[in-house]
Amino acid sequence: MSAPEVTAAVDAIGDAEAMLRRLARRPEVRGVLLASADGRALASELADREPAAAAAVVASTLALGARLGELGGDGAVRELLVRSEAGYVVLHAITDDVVVAVVATAAVNLARLRLELRDETKALTATKAPTATNTPTTQQTQHRRNPC
Repeated sequence: MSAPEVTAAVDAIGDAEAMLRRLARRPEVRGVLLASADGRALASELADREPAAAAAVVASTLALGARLGELGGDGAVRELLVRSEAGYVVLHAITDDVVVAVVATAAVNLARLRLELRDETKALTATKAPTATNTPTTQQTQHRRNPC
């Protein structure tokens, strides 16, 4: 990656991390993860889960969702919802190769969360959306910001 590409990537991941922090501040949200479609954790606000393991599960689920989406017709899967007894996991595509996963309690206003995800990701992609190929991991980003 060239220096301008690295700068753009660091800016993109910074914007994505800010989005994750905003979502994670909601009282009914238990965690948020930004992951690549190939299973890499790009940024995380997961308190009680290992980001790398969660990203792998998200990637597998996304792949299965794509197969299920083929049953429904043409077009890429943009969102998946898993409902459990304790709450929800919402996977929302930012780009074709980057997804945000939100873990929320059963008390969440699901319609509002989904609208917020749509608005946040639309704003993110309108400026400089992160991609799995041009976005460094959180650790690499922190190293570039703090070279010491």
